[in-house]
Amino acid sequence: MSQQKVTRLHTVKEKKGFNARRKLGELLVETGLLSRKKLEEALQIQAGTGKRLGQILMELGVISEEEIAFALAMQLKIPFVDLKDYMINSEVMETIPEGICRKFLCIPIERRENVLHVSMADPLDLNMIKELQFITGYN
Repeated sequence: MSQQKVTRLHTVKEKKGFNARRKLGELLVETGLLSRKKLEEALQIQAGTGKRLGQILMELGVISEEEIAFALAMQLKIPFVDLKDYMINSEVMETIPEGICRKFLCIPIERRENVLHVSMADPLDLNMIKELQFITGYN
């Protein structure tokens, strides 16, 4: 039996009862991924630079890109998929041409009936989603 590496995300996944409707910074504090002090520091930097909070937190080295993605998924109420351990069927991979995957930073991961599940860098990009639906014929 293989042992799974325990990360801060594994600990958060086991917690229950936090409010996913909060702002990103509050959600990170509530889940224990970020201290209140570091959030306040990052918000001061954000006020002066206009950068995104997640970018600032990564530049400060207090949170990883994976942890930001996880928190955003919680905030948006969409599944978080760790692609490192995900087996993708080759037929599913062929549903979106490689050039399109590179352009949109996306990977098809699963197909069920007329629905194609896609892991993407920006799940809020509605134009990309519409274009992928047009290209693939899937919802």
